Amino acid sequence: MFWVNFVQDLLYNIYMGWRDEGHFDPCPFIWPHDEVLIMTTQTKTTETKATRSKMDTVCKGLETKSAKIRALAAAGYTRSETAKYLGIRYQHVRNVLITPIKGDKK
Repeated sequence: MFWVNFVQDLLYNIYMGWRDEGHFDPCPFIWPHDEVLIMTTQTKTTETKATRSKMDTVCKGLETKSAKIRALAAAGYTRSETAKYLGIRYQHVRNVLITPIKGDKK
């Protein structure tokens, strides 16, 4: 905990010194590392919208969650992506993928 506080104080002091030297301050309430986090979050949201439309195409015409999970896995999506898309838990996706289909003899 000591090192976390030390690093936070160090970053704050560097930031305040940078601001007091007359450099442009984009927003007085956001630290520089928060600004990077916001930009990263916005980028991920854009990627999610593009991915969501592709996932809609893969799941079109499928009625059950299990069928959608299997189709998305076959299309190459990860378990976590599938869980977020369908609004279910990761464990549900995992259980569907590791459980053999009834009547399917392999």
